[in-house]
Amino acid sequence: MVGVGLIPNLRFRERLADVEPKYFLELEADLDYPPGPVRVPAYWGHAPSPIAPEVYRAEVCGYRLERANLVALRKDVSRAVGAFIWRRRLPVYIIIARDFQVIPAYLADGGLAAPVAAGPVLAATDITGLAAGVRDYLRAAGLHADLTVGRVSPRDLRLEAPVAVLFSPDKDVWVPVFREASGLVCRWQGSALGGEGYFGPAGLLRLRGELAARLGRPVSVGLFSPEDLGRVEAGCQPTGLSLPAVRNGARLDLRVLRFGPEYVVCDPEALAVHAGPAVEQLRAQVGAWADRRAAEPVWPVSG
Repeated sequence: MVGVGLIPNLRFRERLADVEPKYFLELEADLDYPPGPVRVPAYWGHAPSPIAPEVYRAEVCGYRLERANLVALRKDVSRAVGAFIWRRRLPVYIIIARDFQVIPAYLADGGLAAPVAAGPVLAATDITGLAAGVRDYLRAAGLHADLTVGRVSPRDLRLEAPVAVLFSPDKDVWVPVFREASGLVCRWQGSALGGEGYFGPAGLLRLRGELAARLGRPVSVGLFSPEDLGRVEAGCQPTGLSLPAVRNGARLDLRVLRFGPEYVVCDPEALAVHAGPAVEQLRAQVGAWADRRAAEPVWPVSG
């Protein structure tokens, strides 16, 4: 059983209950990862029931726990954390399949490992390769291979969603991008890209260009909402050009934009951003992506 200590949050005020936790639940476990203290925020609120007039909430690796008192919540947090410990480690990522199968990913032997329930332990150097391995395993088992990935905060075990995914049309490149205090970051084959100064749509396009230059091949951006796509468009310069595309049997003219030395096309149907040094390259990328979407469901940006 994982011990769970209770630390009052001195900044808590009832009027701030929606954004400020009332307590921190500090884990008391001998772990190799995370190396520092882990404090899970415990939020307080009023409940509609007169029998239990208050409620406490916490999150552990994406699982939301809710109980009428702190004693019960601490027990649930202890059980949830204990279920995620593998070889004295808590997960770095959580991979979620479309059928809601949850596969934690852990640091192991300089890379990542994902023990599949009643299955093998999959391993790779980074989350890109590991997600590909999980996808292949699920396909071989006859299950849906659409995935989404979240990163587990080592400080409080909150599950952080990616802000975007960098991918190639053939999908052998699939790199989730996360937001940190220093900027947008991702990892490719064990190396960190981005970071300091990589903020907003401009930082995302710079990050895409950095990965494309490293690979020597086209890389596109998958987003999660039309609002995100609109922000990328707003950060680019119009050229007056357009590229014709076909979506669901209908013709669609995609505006060609500029970001620095590159041309950019934002596809509202795919929530994808394609970029390259020439318009003809963009035409090929848009066509390849349309062919891939017609062939099978898109997994890089499934949510």
